Amino acid sequence: MTDRGRPLGPQGSGIDYHRIGQVVREILGEHREPLKPVGEPLFIGPKEMAKRLEISERTLREWTRTRRIPFLRIGPLRGRSIVRFKVADVETALAKWQTKSV
Repeated sequence: MTDRGRPLGPQGSGIDYHRIGQVVREILGEHREPLKPVGEPLFIGPKEMAKRLEISERTLREWTRTRRIPFLRIGPLRGRSIVRFKVADVETALAKWQTKSV
């Protein structure tokens, strides 16, 4: 046990993980860069997806209801589900509906 009353590691292995964390933070200090989003987000909401596809949100809801496009449903949270779309997957799914021009 350490002086803080916590064990030093799994089954008293003698490893002080708190101290290791302190050392790592001291070494990294200001050298650690904050996480930045790279490119476009992995998932987007219905409003932005409808805007990208240049369709109404109502049409987008219909396409998700009929499973014409793939989506991720999270929830229910407070009685409502959150729907998100992966842009690449939606574009792939819509490609099969595309007709060739004459």
